[in-house]
Amino acid sequence: MNQSLARLGGAALLAATLLAPLARAADPPPRLPPTYNPAASLAPLVDAVVPAVVSIEVEEEVQGDPDVPPWLHEFFGGGDGKPYVQQGEGSGFIISPGGLLLTNRHVVANSRKLKVDFADGSYVNAVLLGSDADLDVALLQLPQNRTWPYVQLGSSDKAKVGDWVIAVGNPLGLGHTVTAGIISGKARPSQYSGLQEFLQTDAAINPGNSGGPLFGLDGKVIGINTAVVTGANTVGFAVPIDLVKGALDDMRTKGRVARGFIGVSTDAVTLAVARDESPGVDQGAVVREVRPDTPAAAAGLQAGDIIVSVEGRAIADNHALTRTIAVHKPGDLVHLKVLRDGKPLELKATLADRDTWMGGQTAP
Repeated sequence: MNQSLARLGGAALLAATLLAPLARAADPPPRLPPTYNPAASLAPLVDAVVPAVVSIEVEEEVQGDPDVPPWLHEFFGGGDGKPYVQQGEGSGFIISPGGLLLTNRHVVANSRKLKVDFADGSYVNAVLLGSDADLDVALLQLPQNRTWPYVQLGSSDKAKVGDWVIAVGNPLGLGHTVTAGIISGKARPSQYSGLQEFLQTDAAINPGNSGGPLFGLDGKVIGINTAVVTGANTVGFAVPIDLVKGALDDMRTKGRVARGFIGVSTDAVTLAVARDESPGVDQGAVVREVRPDTPAAAAGLQAGDIIVSVEGRAIADNHALTRTIAVHKPGDLVHLKVLRDGKPLELKATLADRDTWMGGQTAP
């Protein structure tokens, strides 16, 4: 994507695993709309989900800039270099009756206090359980002294370009606001992380919408509203919820997301590569380097191999390989389908921990 992106400032299996420890027999079902006619009105959908969507007010401590002139201290902090408190805001949504809440990491990353406001005017404080910089997601915990209204996570993979969606959040500090549009594109690349991709939507998204949900017409969340193209009109981006699901348990229990690492440098299969190196192949990730003492080396991968699938999932290009490896955990055994000199080959690799090997870089 050659336009610059601006971050916005201030489920049956999932329910059976992540949410079960916080659920009780009397817990209510997720907030879903009744049978309704979306062509007539989206109000039944909005009425169902809004109680589980929140505004987040953030206080963070910022180091003062000694070069700020005195007459700007009120707006930008003291000129003596001492820390001062800065406020911001964003959005979020509750995903369990026990009060687990999703938002963007950039909304809450440096917070010292998190105030969560509801559409009915009530508010509570929340604590940060964990976050993930690569996906720009964070998981908060609301007080566990009550049962919370919550929404259900849907499937971004099943969503199609042209599907109707609605965004709910707190744009520009206006309070709970609803906008509607369609999915304009899928798998848009991110300039922030090789592990991240976006759903594109023309539903109006503005600063303060960060961390809010993007709903399908069934009332299930398919994305987390995250970014816009600077200077564009109704070009917004959301983190696909299927990328987020695999990070939830790690954020809740470890505070961070552990990701798999295989140890290769790759390129996409281009027309030139297909012509010169592997005629007839139009997608995949071409291995350019196998790092020594890595899972790739132990598995027998070689420079020039073309990885065409991982665990049965087709690999479109080198970016897809990075994301696919990263959704697996350290210690996972993955099956690779490879083309070597035009001939099919199957290999197995036991993944290492990405953070340990990469130190924050973004290779698979």
